[in-house]
Amino acid sequence: SYSFCTLLVFNLLMGGGSYHVLVGGENHGLQGGAHQDREFLHTSVSFIGQAYGDLIAAGVPRKRIIVIAQVQDHIDATIAGEQGKLMNTGIKPVHYKSHRERVEASCKQLLEDGGADYDHSDVNPLTLWNVLLGQGSGKVVPPSASHIHLAIYSHGDSKSTVSTSLDPEEVDDRYREWYFNLPYPCPPESRHIYSFVALDSIRHGFCNFYITQLRQIFIYLFSQNPSRPIICLLNFCRSGGGANFIKQKKHESDTWPLAVLTSSQLNKDSLVSGLWESWFSEIRRLSRNRITVDQCWKGCERKYYRDNVFELMNHVKERCYPPHVFRLKFKFAGSNDGSIDPWHLDLQHALREDDPFSCLRQLQLDYNNGNAFRIVPAKVYSGFGSAALNSRESVVWLRHWTDFPFSRDDTEPYPVSLIAWQGPNNGQVVDLCHETKAAINTEIACPELTVGDKGVLAVSLVDML
Repeated sequence: SYSFCTLLVFNLLMGGGSYHVLVGGENHGLQGGAHQDREFLHTSVSFIGQAYGDLIAAGVPRKRIIVIAQVQDHIDATIAGEQGKLMNTGIKPVHYKSHRERVEASCKQLLEDGGADYDHSDVNPLTLWNVLLGQGSGKVVPPSASHIHLAIYSHGDSKSTVSTSLDPEEVDDRYREWYFNLPYPCPPESRHIYSFVALDSIRHGFCNFYITQLRQIFIYLFSQNPSRPIICLLNFCRSGGGANFIKQKKHESDTWPLAVLTSSQLNKDSLVSGLWESWFSEIRRLSRNRITVDQCWKGCERKYYRDNVFELMNHVKERCYPPHVFRLKFKFAGSNDGSIDPWHLDLQHALREDDPFSCLRQLQLDYNNGNAFRIVPAKVYSGFGSAALNSRESVVWLRHWTDFPFSRDDTEPYPVSLIAWQGPNNGQVVDLCHETKAAINTEIACPELTVGDKGVLAVSLVDML
């Protein structure tokens, strides 16, 4: 039998090993025209630069990373603005200069390594099609690649495939084409790659890459190599709909070693940076560890919710609040009385924990039992971490103290209930865990993982890199 080193050298010589394809999309109307017609900010370029840097830091060789993004194209546009050639935009050259510097900083490693493999007008659907299928004369994923890691950052949406008077949002999801944007159109002579997209008239859709097309690519790749794992990150609005479409025909896709990570549900807009930053930073952090793709995903998911805790927290606070705390003006060093809310800090602390729902349950229990706040005589204490309850008594927030400096005999419980802020349960006591889950399910973009053969989750992260 061959030694591990022999197989490794063979793979390297034959173009094997894992391949990573980073795709930076954008809407054609925002970044695909003349410089003077473009938006100031680019949706994806900085995130592509950050992801590239994370992969290099994780030990991935440059030759096995393929970048399809408007890196130099966008920088050229900002340079034109910096030189005063885009005065019609109303944006001053100094702002173009500072923006260019930020973009170049986020793409520093990528620019030092030669920039994107496909830039300017090559950032189009045909390029992505050819790269994934191993076609064409440019840098592509070879048939011998051991793993494929595809990551797409763009705008996304869906279109109805049927003529109807219904609101577009009311069309059954089975009759929708999901897609993401690329800035430049597919060349006219190659538009046969849209022949199976179920739309009567694609119109301006030749800049879009449809999930139908991506699924056809997967069908081909798995027919050629049924056991090769593919990890696919879709980071764009409503990307969950795309993952659902890929999995529609279960008899086929259930056998694929495919994991699709999405940044939002099928009816939700993704958060800026979304799942992207969490995924790549976890890859960088865990790249030397013997962990699986599943473990990396779980760490990424935890990081996503921690990093976006304010988004979730605001929705929870819209659903419920503790009126007996809300009406008090607590004192804290360096702040005006009443400007800092202990409920806000308690909720933030609980949501940042690795097991937030256990912390939320305990938080509500402490509030209900009077173990989160205590009443003390005002003459005993009325300083930081307290609020005046009346002329004789203060309410003390216990989490303000490492060691509570008062005897329990000098205090009494201050029970606090969580009440619905609005809606059908307005004014009624509610369950904090239930309200938090409802906010997650209905209000914010939630990352999702869709898999074919679950064996793909056991793939070693080191092998994937």
